[in-house]
Amino acid sequence: MSEADRRLSEESEQRFLDLYAHLLVYINDRFDVIEEIETVADLEQYYTDELLPLRNTLYKALTTDLIEDFVEQNPPDLSEADLEQVTAWTDFVAGEFVVIRHHEDDAIFYDSN
Repeated sequence: MSEADRRLSEESEQRFLDLYAHLLVYINDRFDVIEEIETVADLEQYYTDELLPLRNTLYKALTTDLIEDFVEQNPPDLSEADLEQVTAWTDFVAGEFVVIRHHEDDAIFYDSN
């Protein structure tokens, strides 16, 4: 598999970023992490490192429940296909690690801990 085959298409990348932004706005609404953020447009005014508290809140605990609540409530009125994509995010690995090798059906991770 070539490097180009392993990359998301520009369209897929944009779709992920858009859906993830909606999820982060939902997390912010639930936990009041960054007071000034109420919409995706507000979120886009911040640098990535300024949004780390939102991401950390999402992955701190009960991530699967939070994602399922987001999908059930669907505050941004996403399509069924988009909701299915977000639901797939409940199957995740959180932590600090390095991807050593990526295969078509799996990957090898290295956790220094």
